[in-house]
Amino acid sequence: KKQFQARIFAIEEEKGRYLLAEESKEREIEGLKETLKMLQISKYSLQNKLNEMEQTLQLHMLAKEDHQKSLNEVEKCYAVITCQFGTIKGAHERLEQNVLEAIQLNKKLTKVNKRQESEIDNFKKELKKVTEDLIRSNVTCQQKAGEENLSLTAKEQELQKLQQKLSMVFTGRYVCQLIFCILNLQKQSFGGI
Repeated sequence: KKQFQARIFAIEEEKGRYLLAEESKEREIEGLKETLKMLQISKYSLQNKLNEMEQTLQLHMLAKEDHQKSLNEVEKCYAVITCQFGTIKGAHERLEQNVLEAIQLNKKLTKVNKRQESEIDNFKKELKKVTEDLIRSNVTCQQKAGEENLSLTAKEQELQKLQQKLSMVFTGRYVCQLIFCILNLQKQSFGGI
Protein backbone atom coordinates (compact mmCIF):
# COMPACT_ATOMS: atom_id res chain seq x y z
CA LYS A 1 0.00 0.00 0.00
CA LYS A 2 2.84 2.36 0.73
CA GLN A 3 4.30 1.48 -2.57
CA PHE A 4 1.03 2.15 -4.19
CA GLN A 5 0.72 5.50 -2.41
CA ALA A 6 4.30 6.35 -3.30
CA ARG A 7 3.53 5.46 -6.84
CA ILE A 8 0.35 7.56 -6.84
CA PHE A 9 2.30 10.38 -5.24
CA ALA A 10 4.96 10.06 -7.95
CA ILE A 11 2.29 9.93 -10.63
CA GLU A 12 0.57 12.99 -9.15
CA GLU A 13 3.90 14.75 -8.98
CA GLU A 14 4.54 13.78 -12.56
CA LYS A 15 0.99 14.82 -13.40
CA GLY A 16 1.67 18.23 -11.76
CA ARG A 17 4.86 18.58 -13.76
CA TYR A 18 2.96 17.70 -16.92
CA LEU A 19 0.27 20.21 -16.04
CA LEU A 20 2.94 22.88 -15.43
CA ALA A 21 4.66 21.91 -18.64
CA GLU A 22 1.30 21.96 -20.45
CA GLU A 23 0.50 25.40 -19.00
CA SER A 24 3.98 26.58 -19.95
CA LYS A 25 3.55 25.17 -23.44
CA GLU A 26 0.08 26.75 -23.74
CA ARG A 27 1.54 30.12 -22.70
CA GLU A 28 4.37 29.58 -25.17
CA ILE A 29 1.82 28.68 -27.88
CA GLU A 30 -0.22 31.80 -26.99
CA GLY A 31 2.97 33.87 -27.19
CA LEU A 32 3.83 32.26 -30.51
CA LYS A 33 0.29 32.95 -31.73
CA GLU A 34 0.67 36.60 -30.71
CA THR A 35 4.08 36.70 -32.41
CA LEU A 36 2.54 35.07 -35.51
CA LYS A 37 -0.26 37.66 -35.50
CA MET A 38 2.30 40.46 -35.19
CA LEU A 39 4.40 38.94 -37.96
CA GLN A 40 1.32 38.63 -40.17
CA ILE A 41 0.40 42.24 -39.47
CA SER A 42 4.01 43.23 -40.16
CA LYS A 43 3.98 41.13 -43.36
CA TYR A 44 0.73 42.81 -44.46
CA SER A 45 2.18 46.26 -43.69
CA LEU A 46 5.43 45.43 -45.51
CA GLN A 47 3.45 44.04 -48.46
CA ASN A 48 1.48 47.30 -48.63
CA LYS A 49 4.72 49.30 -48.51
CA LEU A 50 6.20 47.06 -51.20
CA ASN A 51 3.14 47.61 -53.42
CA GLU A 52 3.34 51.37 -52.85
CA MET A 53 7.06 51.34 -53.66
CA GLU A 54 6.40 49.33 -56.84
CA GLN A 55 3.73 51.83 -57.90
CA THR A 56 6.10 54.70 -57.14
CA LEU A 57 8.82 52.95 -59.14
CA GLN A 58 6.44 52.48 -62.08
CA LEU A 59 5.48 56.16 -61.89
CA HIS A 60 9.17 57.11 -61.84
CA MET A 61 9.83 54.85 -64.83
CA LEU A 62 6.93 56.44 -66.76
CA ALA A 63 8.16 59.91 -65.82
CA LYS A 64 11.67 58.94 -66.93
CA GLU A 65 10.34 57.69 -70.29
CA ASP A 66 8.34 60.90 -70.76
CA HIS A 67 11.40 62.95 -69.84
CA GLN A 68 13.52 60.98 -72.33
CA LYS A 69 10.92 61.54 -75.06
CA SER A 70 10.85 65.26 -74.27
CA LEU A 71 14.64 65.37 -74.29
CA ASN A 72 14.72 63.65 -77.70
CA GLU A 73 12.19 66.17 -79.05
CA VAL A 74 14.28 69.05 -77.70
CA GLU A 75 17.40 67.60 -79.34
CA LYS A 76 15.57 67.30 -82.68
CA CYS A 77 14.32 70.89 -82.39
CA TYR A 78 17.84 72.05 -81.52
CA ALA A 79 19.25 70.28 -84.59
CA VAL A 80 16.60 71.88 -86.84
CA ILE A 81 17.16 75.33 -85.32
CA THR A 82 20.94 74.97 -85.69
CA CYS A 83 20.52 74.03 -89.36
CA GLN A 84 18.14 76.94 -89.97
CA PHE A 85 20.49 79.31 -88.17
CA GLY A 86 23.35 78.22 -90.44
CA THR A 87 21.21 78.80 -93.52
CA ILE A 88 20.03 82.21 -92.31
CA LYS A 89 23.58 83.19 -91.34
CA GLY A 90 24.84 82.27 -94.82
CA ALA A 91 22.01 84.21 -96.47
CA HIS A 92 22.71 87.19 -94.19
CA GLU A 93 26.42 87.15 -95.08
CA ARG A 94 25.56 86.99 -98.82
CA LEU A 95 23.10 89.85 -98.33
CA GLU A 96 25.73 91.96 -96.55
CA GLN A 97 28.18 91.28 -99.38
CA ASN A 98 25.57 92.22 -101.99
CA VAL A 99 24.72 95.40 -100.08
CA LEU A 100 28.41 96.39 -99.94
CA GLU A 101 28.79 95.71 -103.66
CA ALA A 102 25.62 97.72 -104.38
CA ILE A 103 26.94 100.62 -102.27
CA GLN A 104 30.24 100.61 -104.17
CA LEU A 105 28.43 100.45 -107.51
CA ASN A 106 26.08 103.22 -106.38
CA LYS A 107 29.09 105.43 -105.52
CA LYS A 108 30.60 104.76 -108.93
CA LEU A 109 27.31 105.50 -110.67
CA THR A 110 26.93 108.70 -108.66
CA LYS A 111 30.41 109.85 -109.77
CA VAL A 112 29.65 108.94 -113.40
CA ASN A 113 26.31 110.74 -113.13
CA LYS A 114 27.94 113.90 -111.75
CA ARG A 115 30.59 113.79 -114.45
CA GLN A 116 27.94 113.37 -117.13
CA GLU A 117 25.86 116.18 -115.68
CA SER A 118 28.95 118.40 -115.83
CA GLU A 119 29.56 117.33 -119.43
CA ILE A 120 25.92 118.02 -120.28
CA ASP A 121 26.18 121.49 -118.74
CA ASN A 122 29.36 122.14 -120.76
CA PHE A 123 27.68 120.86 -123.93
CA LYS A 124 24.66 123.04 -123.26
CA LYS A 125 26.90 126.08 -122.82
CA GLU A 126 28.80 125.20 -125.98
CA LEU A 127 25.53 124.55 -127.83
CA LYS A 128 24.20 127.89 -126.65
CA LYS A 129 27.36 129.59 -127.80
CA VAL A 130 27.27 127.82 -131.18
CA THR A 131 23.56 128.62 -131.54
CA GLU A 132 24.26 132.27 -130.81
CA ASP A 133 27.14 132.18 -133.30
CA LEU A 134 24.87 130.50 -135.81
CA ILE A 135 22.20 133.15 -135.35
CA ARG A 136 24.82 135.84 -135.78
CA SER A 137 26.12 133.99 -138.76
CA ASN A 138 22.63 133.74 -140.21
CA VAL A 139 22.19 137.48 -139.76
CA THR A 140 25.58 138.10 -141.27
CA CYS A 141 24.88 135.53 -143.91
CA GLN A 142 21.80 137.33 -145.05
CA GLN A 143 23.98 140.40 -145.53
CA LYS A 144 26.83 138.52 -147.13
CA ALA A 145 25.09 135.51 -148.62
CA GLY A 146 27.75 134.43 -151.06
CA GLU A 147 30.90 134.62 -148.96
CA GLU A 148 29.55 133.18 -145.79
CA ASN A 149 27.75 130.18 -147.30
CA LEU A 150 30.71 127.85 -146.68
CA SER A 151 31.22 129.09 -143.12
CA LEU A 152 27.53 128.56 -142.36
CA THR A 153 27.64 124.98 -143.59
CA ALA A 154 30.66 124.30 -141.37
CA LYS A 155 28.87 125.80 -138.38
CA GLU A 156 25.77 123.69 -139.10
CA GLN A 157 27.95 120.60 -139.28
CA GLU A 158 29.60 121.52 -136.01
CA LEU A 159 26.13 122.05 -134.50
CA GLN A 160 25.03 118.61 -135.70
CA LYS A 161 28.15 117.04 -134.18
CA LEU A 162 27.51 118.75 -130.87
CA GLN A 163 23.86 117.64 -130.94
CA GLN A 164 25.01 114.07 -131.63
CA LYS A 165 27.47 114.25 -128.72
CA LEU A 166 24.71 115.60 -126.48
CA SER A 167 22.40 112.81 -127.60
CA MET A 168 25.13 110.25 -126.82
CA VAL A 169 25.63 111.74 -123.36
CA PHE A 170 21.88 111.60 -122.70
CA THR A 171 21.85 107.98 -123.88
CA GLY A 172 24.80 107.14 -121.58
CA ARG A 173 23.04 108.81 -118.69
CA TYR A 174 19.88 106.81 -119.45
CA VAL A 175 21.91 103.57 -119.42
CA CYS A 176 23.48 104.48 -116.05
CA GLN A 177 20.06 105.27 -114.59
CA LEU A 178 18.78 101.95 -115.93
CA ILE A 179 21.69 100.09 -114.27
CA PHE A 180 21.04 101.97 -111.05
CA CYS A 181 17.34 100.94 -111.14
CA ILE A 182 18.31 97.30 -111.75
CA LEU A 183 20.68 97.40 -108.77
CA ASN A 184 17.96 98.88 -106.58
CA LEU A 185 15.57 96.12 -107.65
CA GLN A 186 18.22 93.49 -106.87
CA LYS A 187 18.87 95.10 -103.49
CA GLN A 188 15.14 95.04 -102.71
CA SER A 189 14.84 91.39 -103.77
CA PHE A 190 17.80 90.48 -101.51
CA GLY A 191 16.20 92.46 -98.73
CA GLY A 192 13.26 89.96 -98.73
CA ILE A 193 15.48 86.99 -97.81
